[in-house]
Amino acid sequence: MDDTKAVREIQAVFEAMAERWNRHDTRAYTSLWKEDCDFVNVLGMHRGSRAELKAELDYLHAGRFKNSQIRLERSKIRFLTPDLALAHLWWEMSGDPGQPEYPTNGRNRHGVFTHVLERTTQGWRLVASQNTDVLPIPDPIRASEAMPVGSARK
Repeated sequence: MDDTKAVREIQAVFEAMAERWNRHDTRAYTSLWKEDCDFVNVLGMHRGSRAELKAELDYLHAGRFKNSQIRLERSKIRFLTPDLALAHLWWEMSGDPGQPEYPTNGRNRHGVFTHVLERTTQGWRLVASQNTDVLPIPDPIRASEAMPVGSARK
């Protein structure tokens, strides 16, 4: 299989993630992960199986995320072997009121997933995932790239 076909298949997994999230089907959403997956959520909490991930999402989609919608922004995929891939997936979420003490104040959230995917007999499955909120703070590396030559930092 060539990388182009594999990239399309992995992108289809990501599209399925968004579609299943947006209809709040946690069973279908978590079926994209292997049974023995590792998942770290945006708060740093580790889930060590698909069942644990589903239990967390059932709770969240019954409350805080019940009106949330995900939009995929972009992805970057790198093959480690023909059957293993590392991927970054940037997302935007609307409809999340936020956590107690940390409301979103009606703003959309942005984040990035880091995924390891494995080609299985059922297609590409997520093996490990780390989800990270992108906070609205300046990126020091990107900011330095934009500085004119010869300008001094204060």
